Amino acid sequence: MIDYHIQRFLDHAAIERGLSEKTIEAYGRDLAQFAAFLDGRGVVEPGGVDEACLVAFLDNLRKSGYARASIDRKVSATRSFVKYLCAEREISVSPAEAIASSAPSRRLPKSLDIDEI
Repeated sequence: MIDYHIQRFLDHAAIERGLSEKTIEAYGRDLAQFAAFLDGRGVVEPGGVDEACLVAFLDNLRKSGYARASIDRKVSATRSFVKYLCAEREISVSPAEAIASSAPSRRLPKSLDIDEI
């Protein structure tokens, strides 16, 4: 049942929000991973998605060794999906605020070597 809602969300993201094909594909992979995680927890209906599920999913991602940028994208996809479920009245309260993306990393500028100076 979650897969049905994921497909509806992806259609909405493509048509209503105008997200690119590559973004839709990435969201699809990320949400398939989320659906598999939920299935492992016995959650098959949108109503079973709660703050505990989202926090556990985020913890699972962090322990799996994904790069920070990958985790942030997966969190963004999941948060958008949960907000969509709330907007569609599939869940009554959005627990999406339970998972926040990490602050963007700040890279130091490349220093010049002697020849460049």
